[in-house]
Amino acid sequence: MIILVTKISFKISPDEYRTLSYKVAQELNDKEMYKWKIWGIDEENSVGLTIYCLQDHEQADKVAEYLNTMALIYHSILHVVTIERYEILEDATRLNYGPIDFSDVRVEQSTID
Repeated sequence: MIILVTKISFKISPDEYRTLSYKVAQELNDKEMYKWKIWGIDEENSVGLTIYCLQDHEQADKVAEYLNTMALIYHSILHVVTIERYEILEDATRLNYGPIDFSDVRVEQSTID
C-alpha cells in the first residue's frame, strides 16, 4: 500500500482554493483510483496538502499523472510543489491504530541497494 503526499502552492485566496478543492474532490470521487484522500490547507503560506492512500505504485503513477495534468490546466493559479511517495509500514501502522485495512492489500516487495 502506498501513501502519496502532495503539496500545491496557490495564487488565489484560501476561500477560492477551498472551492476549487471541493470541485476537484467531486471530480476525483473515484474509489477505483484511491482508497481514501485527505485534504489540508496552510492559509498563511498559501499551500494545499493532499494525502492519498493507494493500493499500489500503478495507482500512484495514475494519480501523479492526473495531478500534473491539473497543474497544467490551472497553471496560472496552482503549482505542484512536491509529490512524495511512501510505502506504508504495516506493523507500526497497525500498532498505532492507523486507518488502514490491510486485509485486501497486495504485498509489494522492494529492496534497498
